[in-house]
Amino acid sequence: MVSAIQALGGALQDVLIDKFEQEIFHAKLHIDQRGQLISVDVRPTDAIALALMCDLPIEIAESVLNKIPKQD
Repeated sequence: MVSAIQALGGALQDVLIDKFEQEIFHAKLHIDQRGQLISVDVRPTDAIALALMCDLPIEIAESVLNKIPKQD
């Protein structure tokens, strides 16, 4: 995936875990393509794997942190 993004003139910037709905996380890749920021929906597991492989920041929206059930 990283090779495809780079071949299209893009560079991964970061990952955002942006939603938690019906017990499911949602994520986005932020890609800089020639100065334009593009946001692409991806599975959270894929986003996190890419972030770890590319040493990118992983951001979590505050709204997501507020929805995660607290464990006792």
